[in-house]
Amino acid sequence: MMPASETNKYWFALKVFYRRTAALENEFKAAGCETYVPRVVVEVADSGGIQYKTQPAVSSLLFVNCTEPFLQEQKHRHDSDFLCYSDLATKKPGRIPEDEFLNFKNATAILDPEAEYLGSDTEWFKDGEKVLVTDGVHKGRTGWIRRIKGHKRFIVCVEGVSAVAFQMIPSAFLQTLEPSKRKITK
Repeated sequence: MMPASETNKYWFALKVFYRRTAALENEFKAAGCETYVPRVVVEVADSGGIQYKTQPAVSSLLFVNCTEPFLQEQKHRHDSDFLCYSDLATKKPGRIPEDEFLNFKNATAILDPEAEYLGSDTEWFKDGEKVLVTDGVHKGRTGWIRRIKGHKRFIVCVEGVSAVAFQMIPSAFLQTLEPSKRKITK
């Protein structure tokens, strides 16, 4: 009998190479795994006018929900196609906590054209104010408030993988969970 930890599914983030995101996503789905690719809406002008299409927000990012042994098996089969974001302490594929992933997925599923993906350096904004959104389209989500290019933004992330900034949410819709850690100079 396999240990319980070997049969548990977790969310993992993959950095996919060579524009193979769609192919790998289809392969994981065919094996019964849930996948997620953050998407954005883009305007495309052609002879018929402007059309709106969705495309991956980060061309090389794929989230997959599977067991760690299955992920390791896929990595051996597709060695040059993707890397797993790793836990720095253990060097194993980094398991993403379910609540953190769902917070990120639900925020990015809105397809907000104003959303700005900030890359994988998710530590720099954590000295901002941590908040819970109490109303509006992001109701129930947690994130941080930070200034980006002079404007306050609401930021949601999967730690060490990806952060996304949304337009500022009215302060009446925010509940402070942790105050800002930045030192205010006079």
